[in-house]
Amino acid sequence: MSNDLVSIIIPTYNRAAYISDTLDSILAQTHNNWECIIVDDGSIDETKLIVQLYCQKDTRFKLYSRPETRTKGANSCRNFGFEVCNGLFVNWFDDDDLMQKDKLKLQIQNIQDNNSNYSICQTSVFSDDASKTLRLLHEKIVSDNPFEDYMMQKIVWLTQAPIFKKPFLDLMDYLFDEDLQASQEWEFFCRVLLIDEQYSYIDEPLVFNRIHADRMGVRKSFANERIFNYYKARIKIENILFKKFGAKKYYDFFTKYYLYCFRHLILNKNRKLSYTIFAESIYQRLPLIKLIKICLISVFYLFFGRGESILKKIVS
Repeated sequence: MSNDLVSIIIPTYNRAAYISDTLDSILAQTHNNWECIIVDDGSIDETKLIVQLYCQKDTRFKLYSRPETRTKGANSCRNFGFEVCNGLFVNWFDDDDLMQKDKLKLQIQNIQDNNSNYSICQTSVFSDDASKTLRLLHEKIVSDNPFEDYMMQKIVWLTQAPIFKKPFLDLMDYLFDEDLQASQEWEFFCRVLLIDEQYSYIDEPLVFNRIHADRMGVRKSFANERIFNYYKARIKIENILFKKFGAKKYYDFFTKYYLYCFRHLILNKNRKLSYTIFAESIYQRLPLIKLIKICLISVFYLFFGRGESILKKIVS
């Protein structure tokens, strides 16, 4: 069993209520050769104070502040953490989730046994007590066609699940896209899978994903921006596929997804973002008759608030 250094990289922002649990789960790891790099994104609660106490008790914890020259957000913090890390292996993690005590040990062994570049594990979802999990995050993390099935979300994992060999990550043009505020992990793992689909895996939960009202993904106020970021992430991957394959591969899949995003924004009466999607990615993809129908019913709904069922039928 290797005792190589693992770099655990955690972006954090206002997580005083949860981050102690996360750091305690790291302290409990049976593979003890790790460094935990916590990058604070400008917290205004007691998060930094809590982390500083852990740093004083154990020098394997290292606290950084996101440089002011970097874009605010978790993606910048993840990328900065990678730039200062020293491990042969890298595990990005979230500041409110938990590691099963053997996560590092089992996944490093999994990588070495299979001579792979990274290992994926299952994730369980919990609310208040990790011993009482609600469900698996997703039933499947493995398929015969990993890139396509991950892209279409037939298999799913999040940022916390994989451990990577750092030299593999060094081969990537860039890591987390700092322009995205949502769907960044989907976009990132699509690019990972385009480079190497032959990952090893442990089909049991080694991550406990905490569900709570503060998570950006469940905040209603962020719903429209989140959907628009989903759209932007798909545009980025479709452009990569176009360059890679020299043809509009998965054209129908992306068209359907853009229509889904457009419909969501129309139903939420967000004129600006829905128009952007229409002008950038729908206008040139559909027959003229369907475009006219979409325009008419969308305008009618925006101004009169009626025709929802027709809108859902036509914009699909």
